[in-house]
Amino acid sequence: MLPRSLGLAAVLLVCCLTVHGGGPSRARPELKARWWFNNPVYRINDRRDVVLFFFEAKSSRHRDDTARITRLLNRLAINPDVVVIGLTRDSRTAAQRFISKHKVRFTVGAGSDCQRAFGIKRLPALLRVARGDDEADVAPVAPDDLEDLLPDFESFGADDLAGLTEAWQLRAFVESDAPERLRRKAVKRLFETADPNEFVAFAAERLPVEHNPWIRARLEYYSDLARGIQRDDEQPTPSALAHIAYREDPGADEWAAVRRFEARMDKGLSAADLVAAFEQHASMEPADLVIRRKIATELGFAGEPATAREALLRLLPLEPDPSIRMYLAFSLSEVCPAGDEEAASLLEDLASSETNVLRVRPMLEYLAFYIRTGEEDAEKMPAPAERGN
Repeated sequence: MLPRSLGLAAVLLVCCLTVHGGGPSRARPELKARWWFNNPVYRINDRRDVVLFFFEAKSSRHRDDTARITRLLNRLAINPDVVVIGLTRDSRTAAQRFISKHKVRFTVGAGSDCQRAFGIKRLPALLRVARGDDEADVAPVAPDDLEDLLPDFESFGADDLAGLTEAWQLRAFVESDAPERLRRKAVKRLFETADPNEFVAFAAERLPVEHNPWIRARLEYYSDLARGIQRDDEQPTPSALAHIAYREDPGADEWAAVRRFEARMDKGLSAADLVAAFEQHASMEPADLVIRRKIATELGFAGEPATAREALLRLLPLEPDPSIRMYLAFSLSEVCPAGDEEAASLLEDLASSETNVLRVRPMLEYLAFYIRTGEEDAEKMPAPAERGN
């Protein structure tokens, strides 16, 4: 039979609860529930802060607030110096569904009457239990006021990131508001230091709620590597290798076609001329790759947006080189008006099947968002869970 309470460990954890304010202290409530999930490991003489979360597991009019608080507490639960415990009056089945839907990491007690014992009138509600030397101080707390229990990563620099050695710290950093470039590094370091299965599990939890496409890309890419799937996303693309070789020795015979094309460009080419040249040099030969790469970067600035847009919509799905696909998408974003649904939908469709997960896919996703909304901040992109995907 499942325990009706957390037992002696929980009593030790929340012993001496004293609710301050408005007269003498009330009796010390015990944490009781019919069913427990995600039981934490408690320490002897545990002195950690405790956050109690009272919520409805079933759908309710407060479900958005409940979901937002749950996301915050999932981040908070990573910190080993904080205990997060959710309590709901709802059934075991409702709690299990809630835990599965929201990827809950913290302990949850279902079939609990603690809401009444703690005097909670409205849901969702939070109480913070701050442990002192002799007693625990219990007080209501707003979600924003829990930020002090989260590591302050937003102002971190590269040297600060280097000091993070624990897996929970790196996971919290990935989930934080730290600069994107450092979050990317944190994903890679977590992959390099964590157990592969744990990294895969973390990536699966984080991917649906991560807003930034470059962070999602790294989570997916390194998750594949952790599962033993071979990928070459970090290797230079064929056009990148050709471009490097051309720059090292532009006078070589193999680049004669590139030199001729550059001479034509110097005299001025229309958008239609650029499109014709792009189609003429459609092979995977190094010289053709360099020429197409140059055209892809120029087409969005040729001064004929309507012609360029029509051509780009047609050429993008046909381009075999990942880097050139990305440059074509850049050009498309330059010639499309804000709110161009056709262009945005095309980029989203291409992103869903893009083979270069690490670099090209996130750029396609971002440019689709930018074309559709005109918004440049990638952090404002909706997470997959918010899009219903």
